[in-house]
Order: sequence, then structure tokens, then C-alpha cells
Amino acid sequence: MRTSIVGGAIVATVFTLGPGASVFALAPIYEKFARGQMRAEKKEKKDMENELLEKSVHADKLKQADSRWLWNTNVKSLKDLEDEGYSLKGRSTEDLLAVVRQGETAGFVRSDGSVDPQDVTQFGNSDESTTSETSEESEDSALSQSYFNTLTSLPPEITQAIFCCLPDVASLKSLVLSHSSLYHVYLDAESLVLGEILRRQIGSEMISFATVLSKSYNLRPWSKAGVLDILSRLHEREAPMLWTLPQALCVSQFHTHVEFFVAGFAVAKLADETPKELSSHEKLRITRSFYLFELYCNLFRARKSVKTDRFSAEEQRDLFFTRFAPWENEQLGCIHDYLFEQFCIAFNDVAEHDIEWGESRIDYIDDYDFPDNIYKEHHLSLGLAYLRQVATAQEYDQRLDLIHPNLASDYCFLFEGLMKQNASDEPYLVLEDYATTDRDNLIRKPFFAEHDNGPIEAWSWAHANSNGVNSYFREDQHALRQEGYVMWDYSRISQWHCFHGRWHDQADATHDGEELRRRLAAMVESFDKRSEVYRRGGRGWWSSGDESKIKWRPRVVEKIEPDRSFSKKERFIEEMKAWRANFK
Repeated sequence: MRTSIVGGAIVATVFTLGPGASVFALAPIYEKFARGQMRAEKKEKKDMENELLEKSVHADKLKQADSRWLWNTNVKSLKDLEDEGYSLKGRSTEDLLAVVRQGETAGFVRSDGSVDPQDVTQFGNSDESTTSETSEESEDSALSQSYFNTLTSLPPEITQAIFCCLPDVASLKSLVLSHSSLYHVYLDAESLVLGEILRRQIGSEMISFATVLSKSYNLRPWSKAGVLDILSRLHEREAPMLWTLPQALCVSQFHTHVEFFVAGFAVAKLADETPKELSSHEKLRITRSFYLFELYCNLFRARKSVKTDRFSAEEQRDLFFTRFAPWENEQLGCIHDYLFEQFCIAFNDVAEHDIEWGESRIDYIDDYDFPDNIYKEHHLSLGLAYLRQVATAQEYDQRLDLIHPNLASDYCFLFEGLMKQNASDEPYLVLEDYATTDRDNLIRKPFFAEHDNGPIEAWSWAHANSNGVNSYFREDQHALRQEGYVMWDYSRISQWHCFHGRWHDQADATHDGEELRRRLAAMVESFDKRSEVYRRGGRGWWSSGDESKIKWRPRVVEKIEPDRSFSKKERFIEEMKAWRANFK
């Protein structure tokens, strides 16, 4: 163990475990690094002072004055100048304060000591003013180089500690690839640095899950054995892996997509709630559900290369969903419904206006009576990175490039997998009919540690009259999932008036069957009109009453060659004339 003490403060403590292996205290390291920065800043100030004296158009004036008082912290007033032995007058009898005031007026001297010439014509000798952008760029480059030299000259342990404090893996990649010495320092503690950055970015609670998720991206080629191995690792809560840069970069970038959707989920669901900010438990709960959604995509997404060996919905239920408590599966259902709604915005825009999609008669009604749209479900299975691209695409052409009507499967992905629970073999008894002890024994235990009983209470309230003790994703509870009801802490849901009574289905009171029939009729009419335009050669964007954006294909005139039979000479001549006229 080596400990350095400067001025009564511990600068750094390093425990050496062996060649190339050290455990270091982060807090003392920052202090030492800060002292190094202070020394570097003093040197830079001195260098800038010398440069100002040499290159400034008024260097002839400033050279005659003793300007070292600018860096003396004891000088706080005019009287202090004389006490410290400095003179206000140079040999040129020019008042130093007047020169400084002129510089400040022209913006020549900044408060932080850097130089930024703006309008040197105010100094009087404008004919001698020759400020150049090249000089300014060289000054910035010198300043950056000074910081860079400071970083590369630090001990490896301190540099590695600085790496650990970066916000994400992409920042680390940019830094270590900027200089060979930094790259070699990084390689000596690659897994340690990457693990620390990921823990800071995604949280220590998600590291084990992120390890399994990272392995699920590498299922190439996909196989049932590979899926079973990933699920086994998930069930055993595999210890954090020794990260490599590509693996950590993949997880780090994926987490940025999760943060995007978590923020959107909170805004959409808490618009009318108080407080509108997520608690730490709520944020972790939602984040965890998005990770679970991505894992499900990687394991059970339909692939064109896999036609017959994929898992059935019943197998998915037994292998995947039975590993989680019913409220955890309901949380996944909330994520599914939220992403479905977000994707429908772009999908419906294309499906409602594209002529070729109209010819293919691709449904776009997103009513809860038609939630099993195979086209939409297929696109949901492509994962969060793709869904974020679609969600951020604002123009019709951008959305058309991202969304394709081609399918890799004819089944409804996560929707069908979740719905299979309703066809389970559990006894036909509602939850409230069980005694408390029996209910606790029969309900599946949660896979994730839960620090608040809000999700459990919300699920128990909503499913008190459900068939079976592990019910989730009921069709008649779509409105509840739209509110994300199993995502919130008890302190939030206890404020809901409905929570203190018995839950009952509100679908019949809110559903307008006549409105749905009207929308269906409008969709069919749209299909017919776009099919007619398609047959006439139209392509692109269409809207009822607006055909200005249709792209018409040039008409191809069919050329019929004449019958050259000599037995029909007169007919041949007539057909030849018509053929020549048509040919022109």
C-alpha cells in the first residue's frame, strides 16, 4: 500500500495486488488530479502572459510595465500593488491601468485570462493591428495540447480512475482512441473500467440482466439450444461478465434507447398525476421491463431463416412467462401496449395513405378490438433501437423507408405469447376465493427484488375476480395497462379513488360500436380507391380528395404486330398500317 500526503490531505492511496493489478481510492485521486490541473492552469496563464507580451499590438506598452501583479493573489486593491513592490508606471510613463481598461473595452482580455481579440481598432494604432484567425486557432490548440499532455503524463492508476468517471462507453471509446498511451493504459484494466462505467450508467441492479442481454445479441445462428442456454443464465442470475469494448458499447447504446422510452412512458402516463416525476423504484421498474422486452425480442423474434424450429406460443409461456410473477408479466404487457400505441402513429400514417399498401389492403385500425395486427406485431419484435428510429421519424417518406409490409411470420409475437396465459390449465377459481395462505403459496414468486408493494397491490386489486391465481394481460383490462397501473409505488396508486373500491370493466360504457363500424367502412373505402389508383399507374402518397402528390408511371402502349399470313393480304395491309401508326 502506498499513501501520499500533501498539506495534511491524502492525495492518493494505491493497493498493489500484483503486476498490472491495482485497487485505488477514487476520492483521493481526484484531489491529486485537481492539484495537477491547478499547476497546469498556472503554467498556461504564464504562457499566455508571455504570448500577450510578444504578439499583442500593444506589446511595446505592456513590456515596460511589471505585469506580474496580475498573478499575485495578494493584490486586491491599488494599495496592494505598492505593498507588494509593483509599480503602476512603466518606463514609458504609460498608466498600466489605462492599458488594461482599453483592453477590456475592446474585449481583448477575458476574465478567465484567455485572449480573444475582437476589435483592436479601438487601441489607436489601427494600422498596426494584424489579428489573424490562424493565431487564435494556434492558441486554442496549444491550450488543448496542454490539458492533453497533463492527462497522458498521469500515473496509470489515476488515468484509469478518470476513465471510470466517464458518462458512457462511447465517450470512453473516443478518449482511448485519441492517443496510443491512453489506449494501452485502458487495456491494462479494460474489464474493470467498462464494468464501472456500465454500473454508473445503467445501475448496479441491472448489471446481471445486462450481462444476459448482451449474450442474447450473439445468438447467431439462432437455435432452440441457444435460447434455452440464455434462459438458464437468466434464471441462475449469472454474475457480471468480463466486459469487452464491443459488448459494453452495445449495452451502453441500448440503454440510451431505454432512457428515451422511459422518459416518454413517464410523460404519457403521469400527465395528470402528482407528482409527475418518477421515483427511483418506479424508474427501475420501468427500465427493467424495457430490458425484459428486448430480451424477449432477441429470443423469440420470428426469423425468415427459421421456419419450422421456432417456439410455439405455449412453449414460450412455459419457458419464459412462468419464470416471472404475474404482475411482472403484466408490467411487460404495459410496455407492449405502450410501444404498440407509439408505433401505430407512424404505421397508420403509412398504411392510411400509401397506394401500394392500399392495394395490399393492410389494416391500420388500432382499436383494442383489433390488437392482434400481425404487421404491427412483427415490427415491434425488431427491438427498441428500431422502434426509436420509427418514433423519431416525423416525415412520411422517412416512415415509409423504415416500415415494410413484408412479414417474417404470421403470428402475433408478444401479444399471442401473453394471451396464452388465459388458456392455461389452472383451476377455475377466482383469486379472491383463495385463502390468504393458499394464495401466497400458489402465486408465483417475483423474479426481481421489489422494494415497494405498489405493483403487487395494484395487480391483486385488478385481478381479484380473475380466473386463476397467476392471471395477467386480460383483454378487458387494456385501459388499466394504458395507465401503467402495475408500474407505480403504493404512495401513488393509493391516491386513486377507484383503487379503494372493486375494479369492474369499463369497456361497455366507453366503447362506441357505431364509431368503430364507421371507421371500418372508411378504411375499406380507402382500400378500394387506392386500388383503382394503383391500377391506373399511381404510386406514393394518397388522401381522399387530394391526389396532388401521386407519382404517375408513364403509360406503356402495347404494340401488336400484324398477322403476316399471305392468305389474308388485305387484313395484313390494314394491320401493318395500324402497327406503323402505333409504333410512331
